Order: sequence, then C-alpha cells, then structure tokens
Amino acid sequence: RVHGTVKRFIENLFLIVVHTTKMSEDMSTEPSFVSRLRRSLKRQFQLYLDWSVPYLKLRWIGLLLLVAAYGARIYYLQGFHIVTYGLGIFLLNLLIGFLSPLD
Repeated sequence: RVHGTVKRFIENLFLIVVHTTKMSEDMSTEPSFVSRLRRSLKRQFQLYLDWSVPYLKLRWIGLLLLVAAYGARIYYLQGFHIVTYGLGIFLLNLLIGFLSPLD
C-alpha cells in the first residue's frame, strides 16, 4: 500500500510540474502595454522615494505644502468635508497604532 501511495504521489507531482510548465510557456508572451506602463511607473516612483530618503526637511516641507494645498482646495470648493473627516480619523488611527506599545 505504501509503495502504491508513493507511486501516486510521484505521478501527481509529475503532472503538476508538467501543467505548470505548460502554463509558464503560455504566459511567456510579451506583457501588455498597461502592465509595462505600470511597472515603469512603479520603478520611477521607487526611484524618487529612494532619492528623497536623505532629505528629511524637504520631505516634511513637501508634506506640509500638500496638506495646505488640500486644505485650500476644501476651503475654496466648500466640499469634501466628510471625506476629510474620514481621512482625519484614519490618520489618527495610524498615529495611535504607531504610538501604542506592542504586547
């Protein structure tokens, strides 16, 4: 019985390897334009993130400018108050999670 079980296991393993090989051959076609564009944008974004690491003050200034621009947009458009309230709760939750000690 054990010999038969091992034999079936090896046969199933062989079928899985053959099936995944066929799948990888089918998927070896060139990626679509959207996936290439997405990958390119991800790499570019990561490049800017890596570049900005040593510039701590500039990152804080940029964040404050973005928050000020968002606040000005809300003030002039007289809208998005509920969205801003939800965003504030989310940011507060992240801050509390950051400050809370791990058990």
